[in-house]
Amino acid sequence: MSSEISYEEFIKARDLYKHKKPADPIDVVKEFFSEEEVVTKILLAVNIVFYVVEAVGFKDTALYDMNLYKVASRKEYYRIITYTFSHADYNHLFGNMVFLLLLSPTLERHHGSKKYGIVICLLVLVQGLVFCLLTYIMTFLPAYGGSDYYYSYCVIGFSGINYAFILFWSYVGKSNHYFWKYCRLLIVAAIWIHCIMDNLEGGNISVLGHFGGALSAMIIRFLFFTSVERLFGSGRMNFWTYISR
Repeated sequence: MSSEISYEEFIKARDLYKHKKPADPIDVVKEFFSEEEVVTKILLAVNIVFYVVEAVGFKDTALYDMNLYKVASRKEYYRIITYTFSHADYNHLFGNMVFLLLLSPTLERHHGSKKYGIVICLLVLVQGLVFCLLTYIMTFLPAYGGSDYYYSYCVIGFSGINYAFILFWSYVGKSNHYFWKYCRLLIVAAIWIHCIMDNLEGGNISVLGHFGGALSAMIIRFLFFTSVERLFGSGRMNFWTYISR
């Protein structure tokens, strides 16, 4: 069967295209965020906006990073949230956004956008508080920096959330083949080894920041998830189902 179109059909299609109304940019944005994985897209957009604001407007990532001194002494509590979306440079942003796009969409489809959004809000807040707690503990360990941790040890970037995504990934669904679980564990171990080696060599990768993200995911999963990894659903007893009985 021939796939060619007649001259009249071509003219009709051409005229229709010529008189087509240009798309409204606002409508394009609305359509983009009305489709699937809307939370993932919002996370991507927020990270990019923060980077642009820092690069063009303020040119100072120190406005949004976090350490215990800035939160506890200067009472800049907003840093508990803003540091997650701030990045040191383009490479830092690019690497974290690649992991976001690899890990987040599947998690969002699994839990549903609404409940996944709740997970992210909890995760950002709990991660900041966990990092403050870990930093406070480190101030009592002279071998690991002592009081210097209070003033100088800071964290910045989306890496902690990505570590939380990896942990959530390990529990998606009722059953996962052990081979893939071990693969993910090996990936996490490799990244951890890289972080630790970088710190031993005087680098600037925050081990506490990465560990804080994974630990926060464990806390949220224990308190709010059921045995089949659904928020607020039936299954084994958790904190949410206990207080909402």
